[in-house]
Amino acid sequence: MRSPMLAHLQRGHGPHRVLLLHGFLGSGRNLGALARAWSERDPSLTLVQADLLGHGRSLPMPEDADLYTLGAAGLELMAAHPEPFWVVGHSIGGRVALTMRDQAPERVRAVTLLDIAPGPTRGLPSTDISRMLLEAPDEAPDRDTFAQFFRARGLTRGLTDWLLMNLEHDGGGYRWRIDRAALQAFHRRTGETDLWPVAAAHAAVTRCIRGGASTYVKAEDLERYAAIGVPVETAPEAGHFVHVDATEAVLAALVAQRAQVFGEAE
Repeated sequence: MRSPMLAHLQRGHGPHRVLLLHGFLGSGRNLGALARAWSERDPSLTLVQADLLGHGRSLPMPEDADLYTLGAAGLELMAAHPEPFWVVGHSIGGRVALTMRDQAPERVRAVTLLDIAPGPTRGLPSTDISRMLLEAPDEAPDRDTFAQFFRARGLTRGLTDWLLMNLEHDGGGYRWRIDRAALQAFHRRTGETDLWPVAAAHAAVTRCIRGGASTYVKAEDLERYAAIGVPVETAPEAGHFVHVDATEAVLAALVAQRAQVFGEAE
């Protein structure tokens, strides 16, 4: 399914809507396992897995796009539905979720951040990954050529496979579906954006679920979350892809939060 800007998948047909936003260089499919499990657990929900602007099968982003640009596209996707909705965002998707709440608090009931803090993202692993992506071959006869490139640079098999989801086959070989240069420029441009004031202003409806083995939410971030009153739950053994490494723990936290967002399940 496609909105004017965002490609998306939908699971369930319940009256309450949740928008799921993936991380940098990902797509809505990255949240598929969580969405399937959650939809089976709670039929009162409609889960929307969107591809962020410039990602997956969505339209390219404007040259000057920022996090608010991506947030506005998410609001447009959900505009056809009158009931306020909940946004659950992984990594940069969580930062985009905060901008959506900031732009339209009457539309966004709650924000759940999956392994991300609102502050600048400089120094996080995504910076190195975006650089490697730009250095990768433009095209190749098979996926294994790309896989070998990333594995030779120290990326895990799981992370490599995740990046290769951005390839498409055109009959003569494989090439990138995404504009790698535009995404790297976007990452560099938005890496300094500080959304802590936004998180503080909307702390009453914001939660964070982090991976204990991840570096994306640091000790100082935990202190700052506590200072503004944002609850944080930790999946101790999970890495940055907390929704993959600890699907059941993340699902349990979301199910518990659901009553606060929409009320008790029907």
